Amino acid sequence: MKSNVYLFAMFIFSLLILQTSCSKDDGPPVEEEEEKKEEENDDNEEGSDPTGQQPQLTSDYLALKALYEANDGNTLGWNLDDTTMQSWSGVEQENERVTELNIEGKGIKTLVPEIGNLEKLTLLDAGKNTLTRLPEELGQLNELAQLFLRENSLVEIPENGLPIALVTLGLAENKLTELPISFQNLDKLEILNLSGNFLEGIPKEMGDFNEMRILDFSNNRIQEVPEELGQLQGLEYLGLLQNDFTSIPQEVCNLDEFGKTEIGKDRNVTCNLLFYQYKGLKALFETNPGNLLDWGATLNDVTMQNWQGLIFDQNGNLSEIYTSGFGLANIPPEIGNLRHVSIITLRNNGIVELPAEIGLLAWVQELFLKDNNLKSLPASIGNLKNLTHLELRDNELESIPDTMGNMDDIEILNLFGNQLTTVPITLADLEPTIDELHLTDNNITSLPIEICGMPSLQIENGICP
Repeated sequence: MKSNVYLFAMFIFSLLILQTSCSKDDGPPVEEEEEKKEEENDDNEEGSDPTGQQPQLTSDYLALKALYEANDGNTLGWNLDDTTMQSWSGVEQENERVTELNIEGKGIKTLVPEIGNLEKLTLLDAGKNTLTRLPEELGQLNELAQLFLRENSLVEIPENGLPIALVTLGLAENKLTELPISFQNLDKLEILNLSGNFLEGIPKEMGDFNEMRILDFSNNRIQEVPEELGQLQGLEYLGLLQNDFTSIPQEVCNLDEFGKTEIGKDRNVTCNLLFYQYKGLKALFETNPGNLLDWGATLNDVTMQNWQGLIFDQNGNLSEIYTSGFGLANIPPEIGNLRHVSIITLRNNGIVELPAEIGLLAWVQELFLKDNNLKSLPASIGNLKNLTHLELRDNELESIPDTMGNMDDIEILNLFGNQLTTVPITLADLEPTIDELHLTDNNITSLPIEICGMPSLQIENGICP
């Protein structure tokens, strides 16, 4: 009996030993387990999630990865395993979003549609590559302010393919022949370089780009410059070199002559001053139906050579106008087109009002307005810095603007026979240039002491002490 119990116990004990041995054989060797742990540690050091899950890839990363893979042979040098893009040359980030991308001269043949996913991009430089087209998705980058695409092979720009927030746009040295209609929506542009393309024209809508400071159309095939560019009063530089025109509108030349714009143009290119003057006088004629001038028969003759009352200089440009007593009561704003004329005579025309544009007559030296019905003068008349003789006698002036004291070269100011009760003290600033200040036959009873002390003053006795 005892012997049987002993044998049964030994059998159970043997089974337990066998089970323990099998369990140890089923597990991996110690060396393999340690190697596996080291590999997991290495993966974690490379940026993997400790739980074994792959990191979530951002839309910015995927967009630039697509750009990289779509351009075989590029020289970007990016390590695609670095999903943070921290090591990527030319990529600037802020708050884990790509804000600047510089891929200049990196062998880029195409910009992928995914580029439109870089929502925080403010600067993109893709110059000196071999791009032939742009994806429309580029227009989705609402924060992109600077875009440089110089020295590529672009032949066209897709409609709505450019972001409307652009401030700087460089498209020099491409193969563009025209600009899309949607280009006029880029009204925030300050710098636009389109030099070295195949453009044949300039959209007149360019004149609406009020923020424009630098505009370069040099080295194209442009045949005509629109006069609307003359509206860009804030322009600092206008490049028009090496094109197919020989003259530009005077409106554009005025940016240089009377503004602060530097115009780059070929030596043989001249300003079309005569046509500019023609438009001014044509407006004067048409604003006064029933006038007595004989210009009507030849009104379409831009040379104006047979129009009465006009004198031209040796270059064929209008220099003097004598149109007294012709029923020209209405003076249009286009009178400002005559700024290169030196003498203008408009006596006895029934003129009631002068437009502010009279102040644009920068080169006029003698202006005769006797025997009209003027009751006031625009403040801009004080801008006539080259004026030496201003005749306003026998009108109905009740006052004159303070700005008339700014006419530095005035020698004769004739205000005889008006309805003035006084004159501004600023007229005293006309000394010592002024020789004659005629104030006789007005309603003046007293004058500032500074005016009374002017040697040039001519007025009735008893008004000044």
